[in-house]
Amino acid sequence: MRRARAFLLLPLLLSCSMIGGDDATWVERRLAEAPPRRDLLGYCAQAIAQAGYPAPQVDEAQNAVVSDWRLELKPFAGTGRRFRARIELTGYEGNLAVLRSRVETEKNTETGHPMENALADWEKMPDDAQRARVLLQHRVSLLQSCGAGGRQ
Repeated sequence: MRRARAFLLLPLLLSCSMIGGDDATWVERRLAEAPPRRDLLGYCAQAIAQAGYPAPQVDEAQNAVVSDWRLELKPFAGTGRRFRARIELTGYEGNLAVLRSRVETEKNTETGHPMENALADWEKMPDDAQRARVLLQHRVSLLQSCGAGGRQ
């Protein structure tokens, strides 16, 4: 019982430790009946790939999956975007898990050739919380279709 309470307080402690200076917007989901950690990270990589983000890489040491940049170049200056997805496993105990997701966003400020990635000038924008929510929901759907996991 004491362990379960400590596990539930973990996300609160992590969010408090991130307050200083990091402008990341994380979306969090708690899971009951989570599969083993390695399988869960594999499902996260699969969810990122199926959501259209290129080349998700699993980093088991950091309990994270990170994609390459997904490009959406547009012909008008300032309208092109790129997105990078990241899912982290921040808590895992027994069959309970806590996942958090973020989607970093940058815009292309190149005015001369906005459709050429090699010439793009990327400027950081606020994270896209809606895309992060969709990504985690996609992951939950994958687990439910395999008969594992779920939402607590």
